[in-house]
Amino acid sequence: MQVVDLRTQRRLESPVESFTPRGDLLFGGVVLRRGANTLTLKTREGEKTLLLRPDTRYWCDGLRTADGLAVTTQVFVHAGRDFEGNVGVYQASWGAIIPAP
Repeated sequence: MQVVDLRTQRRLESPVESFTPRGDLLFGGVVLRRGANTLTLKTREGEKTLLLRPDTRYWCDGLRTADGLAVTTQVFVHAGRDFEGNVGVYQASWGAIIPAP
């Protein structure tokens, strides 16, 4: 019987994805403001201002997009703290999960 390690079978988007940070924080909210390097969300706890990283990934309706987020968009954000304690966005996702009939 042959044992297959599924972790090695997974297709990576880039060679560095396996060891790059993915973020240990998850935020959900509505976009209030979008600056050149910041994203401000309205969450249940109040306003949260997060830093946009140069490698932030954006996903709309399950597809990677180059378009930015619009104000009043409901969004889910994977983020993490850097060595200075700032919260940076690794990935922002928004859009429909199931198409409406």
